[in-house]
Amino acid sequence: MNEQSATIKLRGLPFEPEQIINVLKQHPQVNKATINLTKDYKGRNFLIAFVVLKNNDAASVIELRAFSRTKLYPQLVPDFFVIHTEEQEPYLGMVNANLAEQGFHPPRDATDILLLEIWTDLLEKAVGIDDDFFAEGGHSLLAVDLLSRIEKSTGQSLPLSTMLTRSTVRTLADALVHGGAPAIEGDIVELQKGRGGRPLFFLHGDFTGGGFFSREIAHHADLDGPFLIVQPYGLGRTQNLELPDSIEAMATAHLKAIRLKQPTGPYRLAGHCNAGMIAFEIARQLLKSGEMIEFLGMIDPPPAYKVPNKRSRPVSTETNNSHQEVIGTGSAPLNEEEYRKWLRNHYLRLSRQYVASAYDEGISLILFSQKQSNRNPSLGWANVAKRIAVHRINSNTQGHLSAIQQNASTVGRILSGQLTRMQEQRRYVE
Repeated sequence: MNEQSATIKLRGLPFEPEQIINVLKQHPQVNKATINLTKDYKGRNFLIAFVVLKNNDAASVIELRAFSRTKLYPQLVPDFFVIHTEEQEPYLGMVNANLAEQGFHPPRDATDILLLEIWTDLLEKAVGIDDDFFAEGGHSLLAVDLLSRIEKSTGQSLPLSTMLTRSTVRTLADALVHGGAPAIEGDIVELQKGRGGRPLFFLHGDFTGGGFFSREIAHHADLDGPFLIVQPYGLGRTQNLELPDSIEAMATAHLKAIRLKQPTGPYRLAGHCNAGMIAFEIARQLLKSGEMIEFLGMIDPPPAYKVPNKRSRPVSTETNNSHQEVIGTGSAPLNEEEYRKWLRNHYLRLSRQYVASAYDEGISLILFSQKQSNRNPSLGWANVAKRIAVHRINSNTQGHLSAIQQNASTVGRILSGQLTRMQEQRRYVE
């Protein structure tokens, strides 16, 4: 490929070859770099990077791939690397020299082969059985498509939450071989084990995807205890489910599952969007029962109580329809996209009807820039909590869900900082 060639597209993303080459040259061990865009046996584009190291320095493929991921969009990270330890003309045939070194471990059986075929079609790039779906450019919509294709090919239905902890071909294939698992309403998924401390229960509140931004939050929070995801009610489209019809009832239902994981306090809780409001109500109910709340974090929640506004849209009553009716056991079933919209509106209605009562503990409130208001900078939560710490994140996006997706790492670091300071203060008092 000519380094001076015009802008082209790779996996739907426009780029200039020089853009990738310049990134490769930023690695301290790389002296020269070039790239080659070629096609696989199905005609799909994939990218090969050829690099020459400085003074025969050592740098592994895994190193170069990890470095590239910190500088490039996932779609533009080269699929293969060919490393030269001395000046010589690179040639394309060298790409097959050592695929294991590239991190492309071969499929183990027919299940791996099937999943690899689906993954490469969706991601439009070469992947190995240990490559992470999201690190390679996957997102919530593709994850839904992935599980749908798996169900059509195997007859096995996996809940979307599976992708939170089984995001490689190897781990997902193992889930299929062992029969998978049905979606459990309000299920709790462990993202990180921690180091023996108390768990943080995180309600992600994503009703259109799988809350996959939680993975990034957990990674950057790096807590001493387990990072546990509390799945929203309704995602599993479970028959005979009586979907809670108030924030208080939602909190009570989640609290039963939380107490099974941690019978007694002190408790650590956090929630995003409407789920932040549910986390607040869980904390209130725990306090009322005599338990202690060690930490409560609320990320971009709705206002603590409804403020009259002539421009506010009226609360939708359409979600009062029977849950059984909309999931397909009644006379007017909805398809998946329509159902997710119905579920989102259901939670929106509940949050607009909720009025927060007094809370005799502190709140760590994380707000994105578009949510800030000079008249009510804390969205009313300072009026109900005993104390409050407000953290503002300047977000370049106007979308509520895209804001948490783009700033998940910052949210994780804020949670980490808050919990670390809290632990240090407790040790000082003791």
